[in-house]
Amino acid sequence: MYAHLVGYLLKRLLPGTYHFEADINPAVEMTLLQQTEGHRLLVGLLNMQERVPTIPVGGTVRVRVPADNIARRVLHLPDHKGILFDGGYYDLVAS
Repeated sequence: MYAHLVGYLLKRLLPGTYHFEADINPAVEMTLLQQTEGHRLLVGLLNMQERVPTIPVGGTVRVRVPADNIARRVLHLPDHKGILFDGGYYDLVAS
């Protein structure tokens, strides 16, 4: 309940668009790293569940590519499988 309230308040108080956001289980931590040498954005998802074994969680991740860049491809690592993407925000379904 409090996570939804905090998210709502942050979106109301902070103007502009976000670089990334995730609609996913609260136990999942998301990071975004801009790698200037390789001209790439790296998204990391870490399942921080306390239960062992952890259960798979799914959700949607949205990443906005900076205006001065163009995304040519999106890859799932470590298997290097291509992920379809479209639009200013790139919506990825995490599973």
